[in-house]
Amino acid sequence: MPNALYTDTIVAIATASGIGGIGIVRISGENALDIARSLSKLTVIQPRYVYFSKIHSPSGELLDEGCIIYFKSPESYTGEDIIEIQLHGSPYILKSLLNYCFTLGARLATEGEFTKRAFINGKLSLRQAESINDIIHASSEKSHAVALNHLKGKLFNEISEYRSQLVELLENIEASIDFPDEVERIDRKLFLKVVTQLQKKIRLIVDNKDYGEYVAQGVHCIIVGKPNVGKSSLFNQLLGNNRAIVTDIAGTTRDYIQGSIELGGLLFHFYDTAGIRESDDYIEYLGIQKIQELIEKAQLILWVNDHSQPFTNQDEQVWSRIKHKKNISILLNKSDCESQEPQWTEDYSMYPIFSVSAKESDTLATFKNYLRDTFISTFENKNLDLLCNARQIQVFMSCESFLSQLEEDLLDGQLDDMLSVPLRAVIALLGEVTGDDLNEEILDGIFQRFCIGK
Repeated sequence: MPNALYTDTIVAIATASGIGGIGIVRISGENALDIARSLSKLTVIQPRYVYFSKIHSPSGELLDEGCIIYFKSPESYTGEDIIEIQLHGSPYILKSLLNYCFTLGARLATEGEFTKRAFINGKLSLRQAESINDIIHASSEKSHAVALNHLKGKLFNEISEYRSQLVELLENIEASIDFPDEVERIDRKLFLKVVTQLQKKIRLIVDNKDYGEYVAQGVHCIIVGKPNVGKSSLFNQLLGNNRAIVTDIAGTTRDYIQGSIELGGLLFHFYDTAGIRESDDYIEYLGIQKIQELIEKAQLILWVNDHSQPFTNQDEQVWSRIKHKKNISILLNKSDCESQEPQWTEDYSMYPIFSVSAKESDTLATFKNYLRDTFISTFENKNLDLLCNARQIQVFMSCESFLSQLEEDLLDGQLDDMLSVPLRAVIALLGEVTGDDLNEEILDGIFQRFCIGK
């Protein structure tokens, strides 16, 4: 962990942007208390007391009145002196207060700098810091549960224990090379056992990365079909409100519209798209081009067909754009009308098929149950400890290759000094997860994902 010491004072608005009843400005650093005294004209500000005071500009003009709280170093979030000023949540008031703090010597905090300082000052572990960011960004019941679970740190304690064992083995290797007459050679059976157990743990983590992505970001479902098959009407029914404009005119939807619902603790993002067809309308053409980008990113394709009309070449055009994707569901819309047996040119029986009606919301119940079964029930017994964020997954995937090399070298009887190279790499990578081995560049990358003011 870097031992960087911060001597400057930072400031940021800690509440969300926009108008609110209360807005909070947070100041951290050695000049925080002096800035608070200058703004409030209070001569005494004791730690952990709430002071109701008028707030003035450095030149004396009244800005507002509100509350001031002082958290004295090291008993604060960052480990530094912190001042929190609570005023009315006017953007003008908060921005003015920021400018006053700049005049008095503070600078604007970067993304996550308060939490970064807390980490560097030993107030939080890296695991706790990343978990706090995940809690802030949790958008569903399950993502919130995973973030809270990581805050407890069971998985990271296990990883730390494995890392400690590997560090001991590395020390043993280096000592036995330098002092062969005094230090015994490493126990290769124990070494192989630790490597094998760690491999199994990391493989479980990596195998769960898709579910971890669903939990963290939600499931992205794109609705596609030719014009006028009822995509926008189904989109509105799925969301429970009229987000998309619905008309009998083909090509009404020119760009995609996105809306989200929560099912069983997971967030599902639905995208209503332009009808796919050959078109001379340039704006409609651009909308259709955007669909392909969404198709590539989507975890579920909802292919809507008009159950009251024959299957056409336009339906074939839609199919040609999506058939390379594995996760496709077919929605036969307008089941309330007299239906026709689809004259499909291919066998689509391997895909889930649902008869639905945009006019009858009850017909979507079976489809929503399918979503629950596919993306939720399958993972009901998953261990939340194994779900990691994208950065951690990338580190673990890199770790896998070095562990495989270590296992192969151990089984092949490689010399001890050859084992130390992949072993050092594994230890360094695990340190990037636990926070024991980080450089400034990695640290900046982690905290840049935070919001300003946290």
